Amino acid sequence: MHATAVNASFIEVMASYRRGKQADGPLEAVRTAWRALLRFAGAEPLLARVLIASVLDGEPPLALQLNLRRLRRDLATLHHDGLLTTTPDAAVAMLWTTAVGAVSMMTAPEPNDEALNEALLHALILQITRR
Repeated sequence: MHATAVNASFIEVMASYRRGKQADGPLEAVRTAWRALLRFAGAEPLLARVLIASVLDGEPPLALQLNLRRLRRDLATLHHDGLLTTTPDAAVAMLWTTAVGAVSMMTAPEPNDEALNEALLHALILQITRR
């Protein structure tokens, strides 16, 4: 039951990714999906924790798996164009690991503010790109 609810909620994150990519490419897609994920965590902290637990248990929701595959393909394009400082697989791992931390902080009894989350994302994008 939890997996179904998390999958349904994560569909908005996927939609945000697609909108960002159409607007300004893969890096904007990462930014918009990041913000959607954190909105989801703020609005549904228990489901966000279930999402994280499912990933740690090795059973991520299908919607997340599909989104991470799409992200990897898009980052592979940037890598091919010489715009990544690391491999697409490493970039996806870095983005997801940082997102897990941000979601964990958002669902804590005293959640962090949006400025810290934006700073994390900005620092990570600067780290993985040559832009």
